[in-house]
Amino acid sequence: PTEGPWCIRLSSKPIDPLSDCTTITMSARNLRNKFKYSAAQSIRIDINSKQSVVKSLESKVVELFDKAEELPVTLSRQNGNVEVRTKVEGEEGRMISLCEFKEIDNLVPDDFLVFLDNFSKIFPKVHDLVSSAKVIKPEVGRDGIKALLDMPFPMSPRIMFYYKYLLKNRSPDEHMLILSEVENEELIEEFFDEEEKDDYVLGRTFLSVYWIMPMKDESGKVTGSHIKYIWCGDMCGLIPKWIQDSGSPKTSLDAIKRLVEYITERKANGGKDPDDSDDEDD
Repeated sequence: PTEGPWCIRLSSKPIDPLSDCTTITMSARNLRNKFKYSAAQSIRIDINSKQSVVKSLESKVVELFDKAEELPVTLSRQNGNVEVRTKVEGEEGRMISLCEFKEIDNLVPDDFLVFLDNFSKIFPKVHDLVSSAKVIKPEVGRDGIKALLDMPFPMSPRIMFYYKYLLKNRSPDEHMLILSEVENEELIEEFFDEEEKDDYVLGRTFLSVYWIMPMKDESGKVTGSHIKYIWCGDMCGLIPKWIQDSGSPKTSLDAIKRLVEYITERKANGGKDPDDSDDEDD
């Protein structure tokens, strides 16, 4: 963002979260080197960098869904209650899948807080490819995540490093979880060890989002949820881009369906995990 309550203006133009992934990091480093800020000032720059990143990502999410109706429907289920739309963006032609579950009765947004608050533990249970997710670098305002993905034979497993931003109560009864590789260079440098480099292909998560909003009746009472989901990434390796793009809509649809199924099963089980009731926060 070019305006706002940030102490330092890092760029003359807004960043693009799907392409300018190093702009803020490099700007902050250059400022520190050039002006030799004190440790306290450097921390202030880092905090403002995180705020700028999450604001840019949040704005990108809103922009994508504001224009989603202009895009063709790629997949549709439940008589149009669940839809996936896709678009290609950027010089590299990145595929973005936008999925909406328009009406989810009997599950209010706060029912999904257990997933948002325990993301690392529950994410592998609601995403078919993810075998594990771990917080490797907790920070104020965000957590660095390492995720491992099992791929169909004969493809090698993937490893991804990204930051998780949780915007609880973005507005009343509305929550947004954002995953993005923006500024993930230090995570890769510090936590991608030599053994993993031999065993895993490094994948990329440009932007992945769970946006959970309330459904209300005429009296204003919250009666259900409306979920929007985004996936934009690259499995890298030798998988042709056209194969990834063709599978992206169904992967997005499955991700949102699995989450709804899991929360439904959990609620029916008295709020306990159907497989393991020992929940721990990230």
